[in-house]
Amino acid sequence: TFEGEPYCAIKGGNLEDHQEWDFCSPMGTCPGNTPCSDSGECFDGECVCMAGFTGVDCSEHMTERDVLVKLFRGTGGLEWLEKGQWESSNHCDWFGVTCNQRNFVTGISLPSNNLDGVLPEELGLLTSLAHLDLSDNRLAGPVPTTLKNL
Repeated sequence: TFEGEPYCAIKGGNLEDHQEWDFCSPMGTCPGNTPCSDSGECFDGECVCMAGFTGVDCSEHMTERDVLVKLFRGTGGLEWLEKGQWESSNHCDWFGVTCNQRNFVTGISLPSNNLDGVLPEELGLLTSLAHLDLSDNRLAGPVPTTLKNL
């Protein structure tokens, strides 16, 4: 469960992921009383998005930055040993992230960095990802099936 800025705890540990700070809606309503799109379901007052979608009503496709933010927040990013630039500026400038000339993520290297949690299924949306090193961390659960071709 996340507490304090910039996180807002949502029942079940889910987060509304945005490029800005997160927020909570009043219980019993979806954010802005907007119905969820076909890519999400309203659950306990929040739109819960299917993998690959984000936004208040789950209608927006996740960007590569959104996927990396989900990795950061889902693995206790505030407690990482090195988290330089994460959630600020260009995602290609973040510690451990490598991009090609078109700003597509090609590598994530965060060994022994105190990651603690479960890898998000959305990592498979990083279609140019060729290298992933998350060794010597406290990760739980299976490797996302979307990474099977890595």
